[in-house]
Amino acid sequence: MVIKNSRFCSQLSSLSGVELEGDRLVRQIYADESGVSPNDDVVLVAGIVINADKQWRFVADYVAQLTEEYIPPAFRWKRGFHAKDMFHHTGSVFGGQYPRERAFEALKKLVFSIPKFEIPVVWGCARKIERSQINKLKSKHRSKAWHSYAFAMFVAEAECTMKAFPDESAQIFAESHQSHFKSLKQVHKILQGKFGPIEQYLPELAPEVLAHLPTRQIQDCVAEQAKDDAILLQVADACAFLLHRWASGKTDWHTQELLKEFTAHSPPILDVLKPLPEGQLFRHGTFIFRVPTCASESAVAKSPTTMDTNQEALKAVEKITGSDPVKGEDLVQSEELKQKFREAKERLESESGSAEPERE
Repeated sequence: MVIKNSRFCSQLSSLSGVELEGDRLVRQIYADESGVSPNDDVVLVAGIVINADKQWRFVADYVAQLTEEYIPPAFRWKRGFHAKDMFHHTGSVFGGQYPRERAFEALKKLVFSIPKFEIPVVWGCARKIERSQINKLKSKHRSKAWHSYAFAMFVAEAECTMKAFPDESAQIFAESHQSHFKSLKQVHKILQGKFGPIEQYLPELAPEVLAHLPTRQIQDCVAEQAKDDAILLQVADACAFLLHRWASGKTDWHTQELLKEFTAHSPPILDVLKPLPEGQLFRHGTFIFRVPTCASESAVAKSPTTMDTNQEALKAVEKITGSDPVKGEDLVQSEELKQKFREAKERLESESGSAEPERE
């Protein structure tokens, strides 16, 4: 990395020559994956965008409290939360004699950390449809290719979201034990423009995705961390697991309950890019939360709502993308849960004596 015109200007460029934006490395993006098995129809990468100065400690303390409450002393600080084990009642911590209901209760509270602390969530996924050229690859390369495209969707979406924080930059943190971590690091270099035109390496990326690349505010390399040690990677793991079930069309009761936890306590949710037409390969988006101001939501309002600039982010992202906010209930398939959403909102409005806060 070099400084251009260092005597008069502090603008940075990457080694690829791409001008970098954001002079303060403030945001940390913790990313995880779900659906990399050949048996999965969808592969998804999701991440949480954390303000390291103003959010990290609050979220880390919250997850640490959950660790002490739900993980037995024999495993505490050795094995962290793994959403798949908690959901399916498996693994050395949450399987066997561990109460199934208690494991799911812990997972709900872990998912609730997202709206509680108003954490932006970015995600990208690829659907493994037969017509794609990727399926012509040998099986050992096919899984990596699908994961590479999902990661590219995720990074492009994260770069778009960072436009809401023009004077800031971010770095991505991922689990070092991911099966495709080495190839992920290579794809990240491609998305930084270090190897030339990005479409030369990822030809199926759509123009609207390439418009956000190469990255300018997501800087440096992908940092490796162990999930059991990096406490916020466990939150990213829960997001990736839940959004993968949503993207795969799962409508079981447990998935719907988690989606309700993910959305109901802090509507509306903004899906930055509208879903792509049916039959296309990729989907991607960002969820940005705004905490309601009504008094009956005091449990949520106790979170440090002034510690970040998500209100400004929401306004900026809407302006950038021209997208429309969607309600939390749009993510939920169950008619019963949708009715509960409507009843809850009516009750909140009547208690507060005013309608839902206007969107910026």
